Amino acid sequence: MNRRERSGSTIALIARREAARRIRGKVFVIGTAVTVGLVAIYVILQLTVLNNVSPSTSSFDIGVTAEAQPLAASLVQAGTAEGDTFHIHAVSDVAAAQLEVVQNTLDALISGTPSAPVVTVKTALNGDISSALTTAVKVEALDTQLQRAGVPSGPVLHAINAANFTTEALRPLDTASLQAVVVGIALALLLFVFLSMYASVIAQGVVAEKASRVVEILLATVRPAELLLGKVLGIGAAAILQFAIVVAFALAVTLPTHVLTIPGTAIGVVIAGVAWFVLGYLVYALLLAATASLVSRVEEVNSAVVPVTLLLVLAWLLAYVVFIPEITSITSGMPIPAGLSTFATIVSLIPFFSPTLMTIRMASGIVPAWQVALAYALTAGFIVVAASLTERIYANSVLRFGARVRIRDALRRA
Repeated sequence: MNRRERSGSTIALIARREAARRIRGKVFVIGTAVTVGLVAIYVILQLTVLNNVSPSTSSFDIGVTAEAQPLAASLVQAGTAEGDTFHIHAVSDVAAAQLEVVQNTLDALISGTPSAPVVTVKTALNGDISSALTTAVKVEALDTQLQRAGVPSGPVLHAINAANFTTEALRPLDTASLQAVVVGIALALLLFVFLSMYASVIAQGVVAEKASRVVEILLATVRPAELLLGKVLGIGAAAILQFAIVVAFALAVTLPTHVLTIPGTAIGVVIAGVAWFVLGYLVYALLLAATASLVSRVEEVNSAVVPVTLLLVLAWLLAYVVFIPEITSITSGMPIPAGLSTFATIVSLIPFFSPTLMTIRMASGIVPAWQVALAYALTAGFIVVAASLTERIYANSVLRFGARVRIRDALRRA
């Protein structure tokens, strides 16, 4: 076995050890269970509550006294024209009907004359009922006047009820694109959360080994680069597995239940999201491993990695600049302002921000192929450079204890 093969075998061994540790840990198991549970709760709420908040068709039970009975037919016709269903209940006992209104058995009680009806409700009159009843009262008033003038009311009322209009949307709402952007935003949020969590695990792991002097024992048998790469890849494997479990579960429960109605687009967005997660993890894991190796105590790690953490937070803040205009553009039909579009294009090509921003932009389907390819190439190139610099910083810092190592000293060749 040559040197390269031995090095690869060593890295694989360290990676397997790290992955097994993280997968068996409580954080992995509990974190996965909680995230999957939150997805399940959302789907249940969507199916049982949110889908019924604003139904396109409403059904109402209306009590009508004998005196107001002439309004019933016009009320049903007016409701049907608006997409509502009115169930008419003949009322002989007004007091009993009022009790049914209080008990929510009836939505409203109509009494009085057809030209001046009285509507009894529990708290406030529903807008759909009010609109249909207003039309019914006007139709009845018109019918009365036509009869008094000796004009046959049937043809006139038929023409009134048949009259309608057609809506022509110049820029109709593209629900598929909107749903794709929402999927992209959800993936970007998951990506941000998982990157934050596992990048922190990398930093803590590097400093913990250094503080306990375990790293001295390990480096007696393996090279610093092998230890670093094995740790990054092993923890990364656990992160990708957890991310994949959550995403696969989300697709498994949202596609069959039609919470997501764009299976082809959704799967394409998810594949892109997973690819960007891998690249994003490598970017931030390498940076955090390098900065964490500069300190010797666990208490110092949070302050040491602040610059890298701020980049991750800034990436999510910039996501708002990207997805809010895209959602507004889809819902309003107006194009994204040129300056904002140019800014989004530029920042999404920066490797620190590409994983989060490109996930959202690719979901919207408005990113040219050359921008996607350029973003992948720039991020991959940055990872290669970062890996080389991180290896040097780690090798020059991991065995230095005491005061924080200056980045200038860590970058010097041994």
